[in-house]
Amino acid sequence: MSSKLIFKKRDPIESTVPKNFWKIMITDDSADVHEATVFALKGETVLGRSLEFIHTYSADECLEALKEHNDTAVLLLDAVMETRDAGLKAVKSIREDLGMRDVRIILRTGQPGDAPEVDSIHLYDINDYKTKSELTRNRLLTSIITAVRSYSQLKYIEAGSRTLKQIIESTKSLSPGQSLDELAVEIMERISSLFHFQGEMTFCRALIEGGEAEIIAWKKGGDSGPADDRHSYTIGEEIQKALDSRCSSYFKRSVCIYFDDSKEYSYTVGIVPEYLNEEEIPLMEVYASNLSLTMQNYRLFHRMARLAYEDPGLKIPNLSALIKKIESLDSPFQSNLFLLDINQFGSLNDMLGHDYGDQVLAAMVRRLKTALPPGAFIARVSGDVFAVISGDLTNQELLEIFSRPVDLDEGKQKLSVSIGSVSLESEYISGSDCLKNAHIALKRSKSEGMGSSVRYNPEIGLETRERIRLLHELRNAFQSEKLFLMYQPQVDIKSGKPIGFEALLRWKSSDGAFIPPSTFIPLAEQGGLIVPMGRWIMKSAMHALKELQHSTAGSLRMAINVSAIQLSSYDFLEHLKRTLKETRVPPELVDLEITESAAILGAEKVLALFHEIKALGLSISIDDFGTGYSSLSSIDSWPADRLKIDRSFVKDLGVEGQGGRIVDLVIPLGQKLGMQVLAEGIETEEQAGILLDLGCPEGQGYLYGKPMTLKEARKWLKERS
Repeated sequence: MSSKLIFKKRDPIESTVPKNFWKIMITDDSADVHEATVFALKGETVLGRSLEFIHTYSADECLEALKEHNDTAVLLLDAVMETRDAGLKAVKSIREDLGMRDVRIILRTGQPGDAPEVDSIHLYDINDYKTKSELTRNRLLTSIITAVRSYSQLKYIEAGSRTLKQIIESTKSLSPGQSLDELAVEIMERISSLFHFQGEMTFCRALIEGGEAEIIAWKKGGDSGPADDRHSYTIGEEIQKALDSRCSSYFKRSVCIYFDDSKEYSYTVGIVPEYLNEEEIPLMEVYASNLSLTMQNYRLFHRMARLAYEDPGLKIPNLSALIKKIESLDSPFQSNLFLLDINQFGSLNDMLGHDYGDQVLAAMVRRLKTALPPGAFIARVSGDVFAVISGDLTNQELLEIFSRPVDLDEGKQKLSVSIGSVSLESEYISGSDCLKNAHIALKRSKSEGMGSSVRYNPEIGLETRERIRLLHELRNAFQSEKLFLMYQPQVDIKSGKPIGFEALLRWKSSDGAFIPPSTFIPLAEQGGLIVPMGRWIMKSAMHALKELQHSTAGSLRMAINVSAIQLSSYDFLEHLKRTLKETRVPPELVDLEITESAAILGAEKVLALFHEIKALGLSISIDDFGTGYSSLSSIDSWPADRLKIDRSFVKDLGVEGQGGRIVDLVIPLGQKLGMQVLAEGIETEEQAGILLDLGCPEGQGYLYGKPMTLKEARKWLKERS
């Protein structure tokens, strides 16, 4: 949450300098030296701080005192105390044992000949070496000032190095995945920790090209949070100046640390400090540079997140965002997932163009946004499939939302949707599984007709998963060559003479049960197996035909079923030509059985394809005639050679029934269209006699022979020869 910046005039705040001092330790076995040193330095200040004296009278006392006062700036150390080299040994212990490298040591001696000056300084890391007699007040003060300045610089370098390391670690660990509010609060907390600011802070943002600043977050003392109207902000003018000038500003009464993301936004943290340590300003500049890198990463991260989780066309969440939303729900037991599929959207696109289709999708989103209850989540799952997550909605209510046409630029468009829904009731189901269940319900809904809706239940899921299991097993069976062909004779009804065979695909599952073609052929079509399976069937059937020709004196034809999906494959004709060439089967002996469903390919495409098949010399049969949905005008234009009457009509011959009447119509129709007629499913002599009387010359069925293996088919032929 953000609010517009409120500018307020305020009285200037005086900088408060902390009251501290430099610790000076005097180590000498003479009380007079202590007294004289304090007298000489009493009341003096160095770099704005007074001096505090610590007194020790031996090397051992000095070492113990330094352990307690490890912030001692200067040590005035007597070279000769309890022993002639006590001072030098103490220096060695201070540097090596205590590890105190910063304290400045001024070695003093009343006997200059006892310790060589240059050698001692080189060997023992002594910062100055003086005889007591030459340390007059002015010289002593000069030595102290020089030593304190050196100590202050060392401590500043040490603190700067430490802070610089903290700055690098601090910005490295800032997460660009946070919201801007959260990131702003964390940045202010870290600024407070690094530079010891305890006053009021505000985190502001503005467009780089200019504009009024907005407050993103605030901090005051130990409290912080996103900006809202409950807090007032008091350094707006300074913040706006920093954003306008695109640089930081450091004053005693306010500090504005400026940084930006180099592309879109500039930022500043406005601070009302209790005091400002000017020596830390360069480090603040370094931190600001690091924050610029952080905000560049933040901008890049969220841009990538938009690309990953937002549909670029409709500017709503996409599939990835939907799954993430499902898995992050706090109360999944109160939510439902709905999938909405626009019926016949593809036809709208084809007839009216993609621009029109895009308008329909945008109108769909607008309708959902305005009609759904507050808090509903909308996402685009795929082309014309949308998802809605809401706890206050039913399938019927969603359908009613689209009872009125949607508004488009060209006018109004009536939309029909199919809906599949699922309750997000189990926290143990992943977002992908929930979506899968909703898709199962949607698929069932579409199978029930336009404008239907289905709610997922375990029974629907069980049926679908059984189909998936069966498809998986079918795929394995095909790849491991466990599918096989059987051949059913086709005969001249009058003479009983064999005229050919129909190749029929069979599948015996792993448990030994035969799966009917009516079950696994649709599975193969849905699972993308029908084209490779069809190629294998065609090649195997043609090889079988060559073997069967050796078992009879006459010519036999081989009927091979071809699905509409096979016909629509781009290389169907090329594969057909290649197979004929490889098997060396005369084309006139091959009969392609094609169902009326081929009409879905379109009249022009079907006609062109059929003419090319005929040009190769093959014959064409219309299989299962009367059970499909094509019109007679379409079939009249097809260059087919044969009509096959479906067994469902033949079984009623000889009894009063609808099937017999349809056979009465189909046989003369075939003759009128110039086609041969073949009846399937003939099981009795009576049926064969009726068909012959009606003028049907060809038939197949159990009366003549069941589907048989190639070996059985050869034997069957020899018996009839």
